[in-house]
Amino acid sequence: PGQFFFMPGAGRKGSGSFYTPLPLVRDLVDHAMGPFVYGKTTAEIESLRVLDPSCGSAHFLVEAMRFLGRELHRAYVQEYKGKAPPAFTHGVWDSDWKVDDAVARAANSEARAWCKRRVAERCLFGVDYNPTAASLARVALWIESLAGDRPLSYFEHHVRCGNSLLGTWLERLDKSPHPGLEDILLAQDDLFRASPVHIEEARKAVREAAKNRLLIDHGAEAGMEPDSIEELEFKEGRKREADVLLADARLLFDLRSAAGFLPVIWGDWSTLCSLLGSAGKLGDHAAKQPWWAAFQTIQGRERFFHWELEFPEVFLDEKRPGFDVILGNPPWEKIKPDRKEFYGAHDVLIRAFVGGDLDSRIDELAREHPGLDHEFELYEQRITALVSCLKKGGDYRFQDWKIGERATGGDPDLFKFFTERAWRLLRPGGRAGLVLPSALYNNEGATGLRRMILDESQVERFYAFENRQDIFPIHRSYRFINLVFRKGKPDRDGFEAAFMRLNVEELSSKEPKTWMVPVRRTELERLSPGTFAFLEFRSPRDREILLKMYEGRSLLKDSGPGTWNVEFYGEFHLSNDKDLWTDSHGKLYTAQKIIGKE
Repeated sequence: PGQFFFMPGAGRKGSGSFYTPLPLVRDLVDHAMGPFVYGKTTAEIESLRVLDPSCGSAHFLVEAMRFLGRELHRAYVQEYKGKAPPAFTHGVWDSDWKVDDAVARAANSEARAWCKRRVAERCLFGVDYNPTAASLARVALWIESLAGDRPLSYFEHHVRCGNSLLGTWLERLDKSPHPGLEDILLAQDDLFRASPVHIEEARKAVREAAKNRLLIDHGAEAGMEPDSIEELEFKEGRKREADVLLADARLLFDLRSAAGFLPVIWGDWSTLCSLLGSAGKLGDHAAKQPWWAAFQTIQGRERFFHWELEFPEVFLDEKRPGFDVILGNPPWEKIKPDRKEFYGAHDVLIRAFVGGDLDSRIDELAREHPGLDHEFELYEQRITALVSCLKKGGDYRFQDWKIGERATGGDPDLFKFFTERAWRLLRPGGRAGLVLPSALYNNEGATGLRRMILDESQVERFYAFENRQDIFPIHRSYRFINLVFRKGKPDRDGFEAAFMRLNVEELSSKEPKTWMVPVRRTELERLSPGTFAFLEFRSPRDREILLKMYEGRSLLKDSGPGTWNVEFYGEFHLSNDKDLWTDSHGKLYTAQKIIGKE
């Protein structure tokens, strides 16, 4: 008889079906969104724009819909004195806004469902790299908003498939996406480079598209009956018109982004820019180039996402460009070639192999699938190009941070880029609520992000956990935080924080949290003047003792005034240095082999 082996595969990652415990989600929703909705009017609530840039199956967006739906219900009840608002034309209105969402659903509250639909079509935005995840998100919002009479495409313009981290901005249209391409650009005739005229052509198309996109969410204001077939057709028409207007601009933006992976495109950049605004000519010219097929492969694989083109109604708003709130639990993985991920497409059990056994199994797969080694080389090249575009392309300012002459960027982690991208996408005064690993506050590689959070933001919620009670299905030693920060210069020195907590249920408790400790920027400057790494305290008493210990004493590590500038070095690393004690097949050298008797 055969045997069954159960191994974790890539299915959850591929579908975006990771689950963030509800107490963590609700805590972030409350602290990031609460200041924008409590006591606000219907117009103020319906004008909010909330994004999850790695939305998966819309866990955060669904909870945001419930939260906003309740507050919108409250605002309508107060403004219309308990009567149904004029736009509510079907069903029975009720004034019981104080009940939570579960109770309202159990009572089949048509008023609450109507408020949630208005939130869904006006306020919620999501993006995910995986098309399956994006589809799941649309389904989740569709079900939660009780929009059974509407097609799934109803949410398509707000929940998009794409790479939130990789794309082009209007202001960078004339800059290379990769530092190695600058010499190519310098050799081109300045007359045909991306000039202000070409950029303005793209901006004009985006403005016109924004007008159409705004009409999608306000069809009733164009004189149509809400929720009617006529309104749905009107919205579909506005979306099609917006897509047509943006087609050439999107192609040009895709071409610029793809040049980081296919440098030959950059050699034709001046001509490509000059064709923007000439109906159809850009696409016709590009399709005739020898690199077109390779570009299409890269375009489909990378799924570039250009925020101003995808959500023009958000970023071309002159009064408040950007999102009001960004929520999410972005990926915590490093951006580096992963042999198990690559070869897992050919052997799902390869994740069980380690060390020399893994090397041997990869050799077997290479023999079974001729050309697989070359495919892996291309995969490595793609990851290298991706990292270069992200770290050196100019879109991210807080990744490779220097302390004196020493760079502190460390390994490229997805959560680092998502954290900075969230800050970039917020409007001034907007808030981000994210679940992030503890590396954000104590790893040297996140020095730049800590500067961003401390100098360009105000932390409003900092609650750190240990995973000893299996909050997430990862190693129990892992630590993470619920972080909320407001974009803008800080208005006070530091914030209150909790470290090494175990029970997520305490987040909603109204009892005094005596374990909260102050984190002061002035103290960080003294205790870790180079990296600004946070020290973890279980209680205010721990902090008091530690500050007393540090008082008047120099620091060994770190750099700057009052430190010894000591540098620490590691010894041999079992994995990183394995080539020193294994042969070309990954087999450990033995004494017999070293003396030539094996």
